[in-house]
Amino acid sequence: LICSKEAPLRFLMQKLPAPVPPSFSAAERIPEHVAVSALLSPDASGRVPFADVAFDVSTTGIDSFSRFLAHRVVVASQSSVLLQELSNAPMQELPQEGIRACVFQVDRRISKEVWRNVLQFLYTGVVHCPFAKDPAKMVELLRACALYKLPKPLLDLAQTALFQQLPSAP
Repeated sequence: LICSKEAPLRFLMQKLPAPVPPSFSAAERIPEHVAVSALLSPDASGRVPFADVAFDVSTTGIDSFSRFLAHRVVVASQSSVLLQELSNAPMQELPQEGIRACVFQVDRRISKEVWRNVLQFLYTGVVHCPFAKDPAKMVELLRACALYKLPKPLLDLAQTALFQQLPSAP
């Protein structure tokens, strides 16, 4: 169908325009005076100020469990799925963290490295992606975007990076 010179699919492929990579435009950076990103960092006592959600990331491997503390208002305002899930999640005491929060289990196919970068974006509006050349991590990011309806700049990044890693047509 493709290999011979008279193949109908080869003829069709030659007539179709070559695919164009999706465009990627960075999101607007959150203004400095908002200082939301500072809320991700633990204070002097080791606690994340005002945190009311714990994202548990469990994957297989050596370092298989991580917990990220965050703020429901920040993450839910940028994801309709997380808004729904966190609105219905019960609050519970987390003695190790010294807070009362709801616990959300992130899909097991999403690594802590990818989820950390998702949270950094949600807090700063800056796309920082050290794994853009790693197809497996970019698939995880694409999966996170699809599952949790994350902001368009993250989806655009995942699609663009994966498109660039596709082999060209014969």
